[in-house]
Amino acid sequence: DRLRERLVGLGYQEIVTVPHVDPERDALFREGGARPVRLSNPLSEDASVLRGTGVVTMAGALEWNLNHGQRSVRLFEIGCHYRWRGKETTETRVLTLGATGMAREKSVHQGGREYGFADLKGDLDRIGELAGGFRWAPGGAEWLHPARAGRIQLSQPVGVAGQLARPVSERYKLRQEVFVAELELAPFYEAC
Repeated sequence: DRLRERLVGLGYQEIVTVPHVDPERDALFREGGARPVRLSNPLSEDASVLRGTGVVTMAGALEWNLNHGQRSVRLFEIGCHYRWRGKETTETRVLTLGATGMAREKSVHQGGREYGFADLKGDLDRIGELAGGFRWAPGGAEWLHPARAGRIQLSQPVGVAGQLARPVSERYKLRQEVFVAELELAPFYEAC
């Protein structure tokens, strides 16, 4: 509840998405050599695997909002991602954030400012206060912009954050910079 309250206070809106995704979109975010978790009886081919990261559905939600006239969007989802561990599948509870557009609207007293990586990092640091604070390390996933990304750590690595890389943004037809983050919730909750 405190996590949700903090996110809403930071201007994010909660979404709930279906974890069944298009295998081609899921492949954009899959680590090298990882196999997708396929559904044995999917309703359609474009929803035949379980998401390997919450960023797959977050990017889709941001795409939908931008295509429907929403220029400034901040979303979060508490859900699960699904991966293989040996011969069994695992379900990991994660927090996924997505943001794009204006960090600050133009007013009489100030000019407008686009949302950037520093804004995402600041929002994550405010969330991290609930668990004693995050530490940041350079780097990130392949699907993130190499200069605008970071790894998030508590006593262990718990997630990644950054700007979506150009090939991913082009695949989703995103015409403005989009920032995403994903945190594993079990170590975060233990630290709270």
